[in-house]
Order: sequence, then structure tokens, then C-alpha cells
Amino acid sequence: MMHDVIDRADSTTAHTEHTPQYSWAPLIIGVGIFFINAGFVFGLPVGIFGLLVFLSGVATWIREDIHLWARGSDEHGGH
Repeated sequence: MMHDVIDRADSTTAHTEHTPQYSWAPLIIGVGIFFINAGFVFGLPVGIFGLLVFLSGVATWIREDIHLWARGSDEHGGH
């Protein structure tokens, strides 16, 4: 059974590529993980600082995701 090939270049509805919005959260989480690991070498206060940075990064990422979901990421229903 043969399937028809659809040429999407001739489509009448333009559909742009979806790109995620820029976020500082992954960098903050990475820095937090670095300081958590540095806490094993330099002591508990450094590890606690790293944990606080890590948790703030996670909270930032969750907050950004909730805001994106609430307003819809694009006009096509957020997909």
C-alpha cells in the first residue's frame, strides 16, 4: 500500500518553529549543584549555600513554567 507524500512547503497556513524561551533557571541549578559538591570538600556551610541556590533555581524554573502554562506559550494552544 502506497502513502501519499504531502509537501509542507506548499501549505497555505504558515507554521513557525516553536523555540523555548530563555531561562536562567538551568544555570542557577547548575551553580547550586556545584556548591553542593564543593560542600563535601570545604564544609557544611558551602553545601547549605549550594542547596539554597539549587532550590531557588528549581523554584524559579517551576514559577516560569507555571506562568507560561497560564498564559499559553503561543497562539496554537501551547504546543
